Amino acid sequence: MEKDFILVVDDKEENRAAAQAYLHSAGLDGVVASDYVEAKAVLDSGAHIDGVITDCFFPEETGSGRKDLGRQTIEHILAGAYGGKLEQAAGIKSKEESIDDALTTFGQVVTLGDSPDDRLSFLLHNYLAYCVKDEEYNPEEDRLLNSIRHMSGSFGPDKAAEHLLETLASASIYDEAPHTNVRQYDELHYVSRMSYGLRKPLEVSESDQPLGVVVAEEAAARGIPTIIVSSAYHHATNMQPIGDYIGKRREEAESAGKRLGWEIMADMDPSLSSQQIGKDNPRAWASAYEGLLLEAHLPAGDEGWQKYHRRKEALQKGETLSLRALREAE
Repeated sequence: MEKDFILVVDDKEENRAAAQAYLHSAGLDGVVASDYVEAKAVLDSGAHIDGVITDCFFPEETGSGRKDLGRQTIEHILAGAYGGKLEQAAGIKSKEESIDDALTTFGQVVTLGDSPDDRLSFLLHNYLAYCVKDEEYNPEEDRLLNSIRHMSGSFGPDKAAEHLLETLASASIYDEAPHTNVRQYDELHYVSRMSYGLRKPLEVSESDQPLGVVVAEEAAARGIPTIIVSSAYHHATNMQPIGDYIGKRREEAESAGKRLGWEIMADMDPSLSSQQIGKDNPRAWASAYEGLLLEAHLPAGDEGWQKYHRRKEALQKGETLSLRALREAE
């Protein structure tokens, strides 16, 4: 039996090393790419590729600073996930954006640290998370924030943090919102949140481009099954839009009597759950390869689900499957 050839894409060196270790131990052939340019070169090389396992977020070309493809991909994902609601939500400011704006304004007069241990930043973020639920909230008119500004300027951020903590505790801020005019977010607010969550990180880092989606779609167009593996929490605002997009694409494929050809595995971060394995562990890549074996070259509808479960039973029994054999069988 010929070995499966796997293309792996991940921008972190420790993850690539773990992937290579797994491929070697499993007797698989493959190549590892660190960004989109390298992955694209492999896809275009004419090499026989049996499957792709790719990270979700990585640079177009490491160190180049290029982000245009990432921006285009983000808008493609958002349009595919939310359609006309995206334009309707354009004028709605999400909770996260309101918090960022308020912290930016506040940071002009008070030094806010970037460290998670910076108490003032942490407390302000939690306080503002409640405040911005009120559409009429204006941080410029918030007497508590104004007092914190003055206290920080006179006595430093530590004293200001103590004052803020005491105020929040006395107001039971963690039990109920400080404003009574609280409005539940509707569908457009949801779209606004998801859009901001996917767009914002790219302003900071070239690594936050969801180019795993581009790789997956280009591979699917060549008939190559793909699994996107991500350490991000699946409901995080940078991941949920991608999940929503995949859901829409899956529905379109099924309505046409086809399978999508690629799927996503998120939450690969031990900090999220004691049961999770990080991508710096070869076992994470073993799980991803198993996902490929389960999903690859399935027909649509009930027949596809029946074959999926038969494959799962076979793997549980220790039987050997390969992507090449599955493709030939179809």
